[in-house]
Amino acid sequence: MNEPIQNVEESVEAARRLVEQETNARVDAVRAIVVASNEVETLEARLRDAQAAHDSAWQAALRAGWNEKSLRATGARGPGQQGRRPRRREAASAASATAGE
Repeated sequence: MNEPIQNVEESVEAARRLVEQETNARVDAVRAIVVASNEVETLEARLRDAQAAHDSAWQAALRAGWNEKSLRATGARGPGQQGRRPRRREAASAASATAGE
């Protein structure tokens, strides 16, 4: 019973490939986190800018003679006021399904 002689270099290369694949997967995961984090930072900055512009426009309307009640009556959303949330598809689908009963 002779055991086949294993090629050392082939085994080392196989091990290196396995380690490299695992490392690449881990590095790719970090890359995805950083890309997503950067996107969040960008969007948060844009949101802050939009909120500041909204506040300024609201104040300008008040200085122009509008009062808050009248502005709200036009449908304008006041600073800090939440806008309408879009309906979720699941809720809309469930509502239409139960309406047919």
